[in-house]
Amino acid sequence: MTPDELRELCNSGKPPLEFAAAFRDLDEATRKKLSTTAQEVVNSSKAALRKIESKFDNRSRGEEDPELIAQHIVQSNTHRLALLSLFAVGPISQVGKLHRDLRLDNNPDSNTLAAFLQILSDRKPDWADQWVNELLDKEGEDWSFFLKFDKIQDLMRDGVIQRPTSDNYIRMVGFPKRSKFDLKSQVEHLSYELWRLFEVDTRAFVTMPPLKDIDRDCWQSSMEATEGEPKVHHPYTSGGWPRIFFYLSEQEILDRSRLIAATLSAFWRGFPNPMVTGLLRFHDLLAPSDDEIVAHEAAYRELLRNETGTVVALALKALGRLQKAKRLDVPAFLDEVPGVFNIAQKAQPKSALSLIDRITKKGAEHRVAALPAMTTALNHEHADIQEQAVTLLSKWHADDPSLDLTSVLEAATMIAPQHRKTLEEMAGTSPTPAADQGSTSDAIPSDLTAREQAIHERLAALPEWIRTVTCLNGIPDALANSELPPVFDPLPECPVLSGVEPIEPIQDVEELYDAAQRLLDGSDSVEDEERVVDGILRLGHKPVTNLEQKQTLLEDTFGNGAIGNLIEQWLRPMPDQRAKQLMRASDEQAPSPPRTDVVSAPKIAEMIYTNAVDSFKRMTPLEWKYSEVFGRLVAKEYGPLLSAPTHSGGWIDPLVFVDRIHLLTQLGIKIGKRDLIGGLLRLAPDRQSVALASAREISGDLGRIVRYALGGEESPTSNDAGQADEWLAAARSRQPCGDLTELSELSLDPLEPDGVTAAQYEHDPTEVPVSKRRGKQIWWSVGRCVEVKPDKRTADVAKARPTVAQAARTFLTPVPTFYPDKLQIRITSITPRNSDSTLALALYQLAICLEKASMDGNLVAGLLGPLHDVDRAWSPLARSALWMGAVGAHEPAVAITTDALIEGIADGRADGGELGDTLAFIASWGWMKLNRLTDALREVVRTSVLAERVVGEILDRLIASWEVLPRDGHHVLSLQVELLASLEHELSPQAREVLSGVKGSGKAAKLAKQLCAMEASPASIPIKQAAIEAAEGRLARAERIDRYLRQEAGSENP
Repeated sequence: MTPDELRELCNSGKPPLEFAAAFRDLDEATRKKLSTTAQEVVNSSKAALRKIESKFDNRSRGEEDPELIAQHIVQSNTHRLALLSLFAVGPISQVGKLHRDLRLDNNPDSNTLAAFLQILSDRKPDWADQWVNELLDKEGEDWSFFLKFDKIQDLMRDGVIQRPTSDNYIRMVGFPKRSKFDLKSQVEHLSYELWRLFEVDTRAFVTMPPLKDIDRDCWQSSMEATEGEPKVHHPYTSGGWPRIFFYLSEQEILDRSRLIAATLSAFWRGFPNPMVTGLLRFHDLLAPSDDEIVAHEAAYRELLRNETGTVVALALKALGRLQKAKRLDVPAFLDEVPGVFNIAQKAQPKSALSLIDRITKKGAEHRVAALPAMTTALNHEHADIQEQAVTLLSKWHADDPSLDLTSVLEAATMIAPQHRKTLEEMAGTSPTPAADQGSTSDAIPSDLTAREQAIHERLAALPEWIRTVTCLNGIPDALANSELPPVFDPLPECPVLSGVEPIEPIQDVEELYDAAQRLLDGSDSVEDEERVVDGILRLGHKPVTNLEQKQTLLEDTFGNGAIGNLIEQWLRPMPDQRAKQLMRASDEQAPSPPRTDVVSAPKIAEMIYTNAVDSFKRMTPLEWKYSEVFGRLVAKEYGPLLSAPTHSGGWIDPLVFVDRIHLLTQLGIKIGKRDLIGGLLRLAPDRQSVALASAREISGDLGRIVRYALGGEESPTSNDAGQADEWLAAARSRQPCGDLTELSELSLDPLEPDGVTAAQYEHDPTEVPVSKRRGKQIWWSVGRCVEVKPDKRTADVAKARPTVAQAARTFLTPVPTFYPDKLQIRITSITPRNSDSTLALALYQLAICLEKASMDGNLVAGLLGPLHDVDRAWSPLARSALWMGAVGAHEPAVAITTDALIEGIADGRADGGELGDTLAFIASWGWMKLNRLTDALREVVRTSVLAERVVGEILDRLIASWEVLPRDGHHVLSLQVELLASLEHELSPQAREVLSGVKGSGKAAKLAKQLCAMEASPASIPIKQAAIEAAEGRLARAERIDRYLRQEAGSENP
């Protein structure tokens, strides 16, 4: 075959299988000579196809000229044959990503895939193994849509490839298409794959049914459901890998001992919970006998160190059986059992202590060997476990007073104060509190005195205005009275840039390539997106030199929305008609009025409002200004993106902002309205006076608006009504949360939230999630849990007034709690100075998370991002979001809010009184699970004495709010006993009054009496230490800000 014959063949329009047959007898030397021609044909056919597609109007494709459609069909077939030719003659470097184009063939009669497989089978290329494994290994690729398991088996059978080494091949085995895979006939052939199912995270065991739904007799007698077998609505009750494994072991086809060993080993693979649950059920289905447990006893013992509570429970149950049968290797068990107490749950440590108790009852000689386990139990985070361990040690000590517990006392550093006293008495030592628990001595340790003196010196060294804006002026009086400083509630001019990471602009085209590729490969950062857009606008005029990388980027732009279109326009400018269509499509996100002859007037208003809010709710900062950015790129207006953030969180350095305006003016580039508004809303408070001086040179209305945003005195007049949206953004930049009476001349509607009237948010904790079953799935929904005032619904806010549009999203019922756009998750980066609209959406997500653990962790993290803004105060909505996250079932939300509380306590944003009042209000509705609350707070109090004091105040406010002792209130009381004992402190009169009325003899009543009996030490060292820690945390912020501003001032005036 010659190159010309290859070109003619690709343009022949032959059926794919006939086309494939033409390559059957070619040798590798001939194929190699044809590879360059095949690549040329692919490139030319793809270019021709794109040219035809550019003529289509995307909105009315079905009404185009039939002749144009016919041309598209012909050219698509030509391109498809060209791709097949590259597999027939090309090397691996040319075929790496071509499966993407091949799988676009949706015609079931074309036989393209069959032709592709025939080409591989005839050729047997030396790169086939590498290609298949690389295809399977691609993260995020839907490889199963292109190359299914049965096709891979065909390639293996025909000798084209060896067994793939990719784990994704095993995942195919774990969940094959049943219509294409005969398990019975292939079990022997798949002997290797069977055991790998226990080593790779597959779906093989994910839907293993509960044992109550399984008929063991049917499963052990048949691999598939029998006619008389009860039908259960579960996909695996009638078959699948669990049943197959069980059947094969019962029929002695598979080694049962190896099956048990494989199951136990699988628990160390780090599989997700659904897989672990299935394996646990499968183990119970196998029901190992005592003899089998003895044979695998070492494996069961090792599982005592597993991090998953249910797995540890399985091991304890099995080993408990051996203990009852008097077959347990006790010394080996006692060596391993301390690992049980490293997990956070209480059930498994309690079971381990019970098993230790049973062992030592019948063998007192084992008590000494059990002491390491008892020590780890005493260091467990839950007081219940510590109490059970102390009780067991007390029994041992009563039986044998000579038992030496000194080493236990020394190692039990995390034991609660009330349990430490009991342990000290048994160990025969005098009460000597740990250093971090303070002292009952009236004398203040010298190190605390020195630290307090240093605080006063550091305060005096700071500029007065820094002390004022960072809320330090109350520290001297607070220290004198061992009180905590006033809460950190800074003025709007408090600098923020020292507490966030700078974003370095892209410097050259090579760096731009790399950043764009990372973004297209799946970066979740809004900042990465805007950084690339800014790089394209600044560097897009520079020549492209790396053609191979350019081609890769172009292929990856498909399906990547706005950013994909911008990158494509940069690398390969689109025809004018298509570019205009894309810009028009972006502008059409704004609502168009419905037909008045069809819908009533009230309904029209509702539809306009709903459409307006819906058009904004998923917008990223890029999507909001997309048409302006794309228009600049089409017009080749190369210069900086004015609204691109200079620091994480969406912040822009005001001096950089003004410099960008000067540069764009010099370049003759008109600044777009949305780009200007987006930049104004992101201006940081830092260095505004310097930026204002530089802004004096900006002429016209633009200069007046910018100077006003930076604190200038030029106010708008009635003549500025045509630029009311820009003036509103400037005013919200300087006053993010207050009413804007100075804009009264602009005729802006005062009933719009966060327009000229500040939005007021109120959390309604009575709205809790409701579950609804749809088929086999459970869906959770929640009503309106945040009220916003004012609440006028306006149609044109999406493009003009983003502060209003963001507040308006909460008007929808139900508020959307799912945002498919991964880049939308940090929406607060549009308006970083006021994050309440973002936190309002977070509260809806967190309401769902109260009972649903499987929410998108990235989404929750993005919405809760404002809790980590270290130089901004927590609003009432932020405090509500913090507690809603901490008491929910969603582990990422619990971790985020717990970390935020730890950070907030250390730097002063967390005030115990305010947080306690918010918590009391939310808890007053009775749905809160207090064990979840105390689990989260225990993580917090471990971090410092200051954390103990703040959490103690929070719990005191909560206890004081109770009218009736909650059913699970003992969790709160137990933690409060530990805190007050450690702090040498007491309840407030309000909390004492509540608990003094508690009657009974239960656990909660005993704790209440214990708390009421506690009295504060007149000169508590821990209380003083907490006050000093609080002051040091506040000072650290102020010194960081002062240091940053001095450095920036030095860089401006070297």
